[in-house]
Amino acid sequence: MTQWIFHVGTMKTGTSSLQRSLYKNRDKLLAHGVLYPDVGLLGGSHVDLYWSCRTKNLGKRAEEMYSGVSTEDMVEEINTLISGSRPKYCVISAEHFSFTHPSNYKELFKQVGDYRVVLYLRDQISLIDSMYRQRVAFGGLTEPFDVFFADGLERERVGSCDLNYSKLTEKWVSVVGRDRLIVRNHGELVRKDIVTDFFDALGDDSVGVLPRINANPSLEGPYLDFMLSVNKYMPEQYRRKIRRILKYLQSNLNNRVERSGRNKKNVLLSEEQVDAVKVRFYASNQKVAARYFNAKELFA
Repeated sequence: MTQWIFHVGTMKTGTSSLQRSLYKNRDKLLAHGVLYPDVGLLGGSHVDLYWSCRTKNLGKRAEEMYSGVSTEDMVEEINTLISGSRPKYCVISAEHFSFTHPSNYKELFKQVGDYRVVLYLRDQISLIDSMYRQRVAFGGLTEPFDVFFADGLERERVGSCDLNYSKLTEKWVSVVGRDRLIVRNHGELVRKDIVTDFFDALGDDSVGVLPRINANPSLEGPYLDFMLSVNKYMPEQYRRKIRRILKYLQSNLNNRVERSGRNKKNVLLSEEQVDAVKVRFYASNQKVAARYFNAKELFA
């Protein structure tokens, strides 16, 4: 029987890289018993399937992009693919599933039969840093980092990412149960890539090595500062073109820096802000470390 695997993010944990690698290597994966269905997909992510679970609360842009196909019809189409190939796993990936309470997906989970959920967690310090860069690059953000930081710490949420991981994991457990939830530490990816780690999480190393793709690098240094100014003073149609140029320029610069061996990135958080994050989430991180990793600390 095919087991459905829902990779639900969170954001900035290599989700785009995993999705593009899985999508690009669909034929190879299927030969090894892994179906990455071309149903509910948009840009390599199953975001259309996510939207089908939340049709009453979509934003304007999502409403324009959503196909309108129901969850039931998408699952039926995927089950047809499963019947034809009989894979060991059917992988569904969209970080959007971590944006809202998992109770929104109860009907989806009821329809698929056997399933597990894979959730990656990134240390809150680097996540806050990376989310700010992301919102400047793609969300038109204009506010200074200190304002963004203070608001995120108060709400325990930056963008669509929860920062209190004890509460986040408990939400998922309340819906899917402890046995179905697999929690992974994004920090471990320094020793291996996201695709290898993902299949390790499933206890399956039969797929082998897939090409590594760095799909969504963050803006840094002068590129970040320049994009902030662009967001403030230029209309959206120009921002998109400038954003593409900046990403291209930074990508070329990063390649040169990596070849030179000097690839240290400046962190936006001050020492005081770093300490504030550590204090705020110390107890929460300890709970997650003990429950899911049999460890005293979640992030070294």
